[in-house]
Amino acid sequence: MTMKTILKLLILLVVLYAGYRFLPRDKASGQAYSKSAAEDINKALSEARVSRKRVLIDVGSKGCIWCVRLHKFIEADPEIRELAAKAFVTVRADFQANTALLNGYAQVPGTPHFFVLADDGRLLSSQDTESLESGKSYDRAKVLAFFKSWEPKS
Repeated sequence: MTMKTILKLLILLVVLYAGYRFLPRDKASGQAYSKSAAEDINKALSEARVSRKRVLIDVGSKGCIWCVRLHKFIEADPEIRELAAKAFVTVRADFQANTALLNGYAQVPGTPHFFVLADDGRLLSSQDTESLESGKSYDRAKVLAFFKSWEPKS
């Protein structure tokens, strides 16, 4: 092997490693997407009845860049983060592992996607989050309005 070939292989390995190392990973709130969403949704519904909240099903998948952006956006905005925590019991559902269950609520055109459930399990809203985007992020006013519109009335 020539020095030029070895150098090319070394560069290729560095590029591959860097690509793998810096792939988007959703670490927002330290919570992964649930592979068993049915069980988690039932627990969330019980908690929602007691706490007088709604259930927010946050549909996503590992490696979804828009899912990462959405969670970082919510975590970075104290008002949105606090409103979401006050109004919802959140279940993060892995789309691939729960496709049949999630499509039973409504068609999921892509991720991330939100479902809002009443505390009795009725579907109140199916929201494609693309309409909440702005450039390569999210529109604060639209995200805030979405959460406020589904906040339970006291």
